[in-house]
Amino acid sequence: MIKNTISITDVLDRYAGVTIPGAKTTRKSFNISCPYHNDRNPSFTVYTETNTFFCWSGCCNGRSGDVIDVVKLSRKVNTKEAVKILIYDYELKRPGNKQAKEWQKKRANRRQTAALQ
Repeated sequence: MIKNTISITDVLDRYAGVTIPGAKTTRKSFNISCPYHNDRNPSFTVYTETNTFFCWSGCCNGRSGDVIDVVKLSRKVNTKEAVKILIYDYELKRPGNKQAKEWQKKRANRRQTAALQ
């Protein structure tokens, strides 16, 4: 829910201090200088359609990141704290018990499927 509700460009602006010109946000992807290390050439690709990013210089241990990862990197907190920060700052509702249980079942099914492959 959080990953799809909040814009990656908004989170980068709010937590990493990256101001992105409006023209760029209409593109499927664009490159900027990475806010997490010194960059001579823009190595941080933002994918607006999937609400993710990828740093070609190795931030996030070589995997893509999302709005939660932006908060984790910017505030130096764990995933649980990053989610709490986003819920509070964006005034999102916490999932109810029924919805949380559905998400847990889906996550367990994905893990089980991945283990079988």
